[in-house]
Amino acid sequence: MNYIYCDIKRFLRGACLGLVILIGAAPLLAQEDLYTVRDINVDVTAGSAVTAQEHAMTQAREQAFRVLLSRILSPEDLARVGEVADEKIESFVIDYEVLRQKNSSVRYMANLTYRFNGGAVKRFLKNRTVSVDESPKSPIVVIPIFKQGDSAQLWGDDNAWLGVWANRQNFSSRTPIVVPMGDLRDINDLSVEQVLAGDVEGLKKIARRYGAGAALVAVAQPTVLEDENVLELNLTKVTLDDQTDQLNVDSVPMKNRELGEVLGQGVARVLASVNGAKIKREHEAVAVSGPQKLHVSLPLSNLGDWLKLKQTLSEINTIRELKLISISNNAAEVTLTHSGSEHTLASALGARGLALTKTGDSSWSISHRMRTQF
Repeated sequence: MNYIYCDIKRFLRGACLGLVILIGAAPLLAQEDLYTVRDINVDVTAGSAVTAQEHAMTQAREQAFRVLLSRILSPEDLARVGEVADEKIESFVIDYEVLRQKNSSVRYMANLTYRFNGGAVKRFLKNRTVSVDESPKSPIVVIPIFKQGDSAQLWGDDNAWLGVWANRQNFSSRTPIVVPMGDLRDINDLSVEQVLAGDVEGLKKIARRYGAGAALVAVAQPTVLEDENVLELNLTKVTLDDQTDQLNVDSVPMKNRELGEVLGQGVARVLASVNGAKIKREHEAVAVSGPQKLHVSLPLSNLGDWLKLKQTLSEINTIRELKLISISNNAAEVTLTHSGSEHTLASALGARGLALTKTGDSSWSISHRMRTQF
């Protein structure tokens, strides 16, 4: 069952205009769709089901709003907007729809659609002196292939490149980006061998199923170029009308860094290429001063989960310390000290099949990345 939630006062004010809007010109409907953000997935674990749902809804609003802003703002303007308070974001929401949901005593999972008030959002952005671009952009489904030596991976948790793309809420793009779930339909429709052989029809098929206008094959491969270890990136875009283009993108220097961090920069470079934007090179990146501390909840099924997660986290170079605060049958609470930004940490975790999720103003959750199926 789907649930739609809306502000009743706004609904009553708009009821008399409903017929006019439905009968009105197509551009109005197109603009309304631009301010509708679909396919927001949340998976939050907390001390209780109620707390988990509250944190999930806050996270979903913030995620949906960032997706909206990335549609209508350039990367430079998006950075200028900065953080927006949840109360302000909530004031922009006309209604939201819970398409699918599951919950337990400590966990809440859902897929949601949000509808934002375009006028209110534009007035807010005007006060931030940024330019809004409402021109329509067709979604692109990304097909991330990771090559190492003679092997190539597409579907499955062993594909670290896919794992970083799956944490796409940590990135922004003016062009809507769709990351396949990697479920049985994806596996049956398209194999890594088909992609590397240039199966245009297979790529078009998966693009249509995800409602995209094109498929972007993004191949990442660690290699050596001019005596330097780099992540080489090759991009091929295939549209539904049979146009095939090679996109220019720079390789990412590896410099003995965490693979997840390098892959995260690779995603940023791919998105910059897709959006035609300039990106900052490593030496221009804004430095994060000193180690950062996060309060993190780790969902558990048993003690073995804790031992496995602890071992995995200890292998990430940017994590300096993991201090256990408390542990129960359902979760471990820890203080995690890391160097770099949350973006860097999320990329390192994504490469290991883990997801970093913000559950509150100063609280986070790290859990196994799931291709949620309801």
